[in-house]
Amino acid sequence: KLNRYTDWTNYLMREMREQPWTNLIEGWLAQLTPGLSGAAGNPLIRTAHVLQAAQSHSSDVLMDELAASLAYWFAAYRRLPGIVGGAKAGSLPPDTALTSIRWINKDGIPVYKTLGQGLSELTGNPYFTGVINLIAMPTDLDQVVHDMTEVFCRVVLAHSTHPLARIPFIQAINVLSATRFILPYIQ
Repeated sequence: KLNRYTDWTNYLMREMREQPWTNLIEGWLAQLTPGLSGAAGNPLIRTAHVLQAAQSHSSDVLMDELAASLAYWFAAYRRLPGIVGGAKAGSLPPDTALTSIRWINKDGIPVYKTLGQGLSELTGNPYFTGVINLIAMPTDLDQVVHDMTEVFCRVVLAHSTHPLARIPFIQAINVLSATRFILPYIQ
């Protein structure tokens, strides 16, 4: 789907010329957020940086970057396996949910060329689809993001002797940190 990046960029730039981005962003994020794992979360991070900058000023260059960031997200869109949220939403706080997860490769650290390759291995994995909805989703999303960031920081520290195990958890922290900047645009 990355071959559609230019098409998405042109479409989004045209949309933003027809109406203010602030009228469009909530709808786009509602469509994109379920696919945040595409390109290992980097499109979300890129979009979050643009939205943070757009809070203080706006320019044509910034709006072009917003269109390009969102286009990257649309083109790289990848949902995690399993059904997220809704009636399936859990009841556990993030730290308790983490202790409920069975580690897939407890004895050996898998080596992936990309984080996307590691995410692909989650598809069809019954352990992952069974835990994706353990966390309760209260109305205070800021608190959930804070709690999940704290949990992933503890995981990184616990696995500091395994450099290859750290990378996906550090990226999770990056994605969660960037999520703080898109929360004001999500209902």
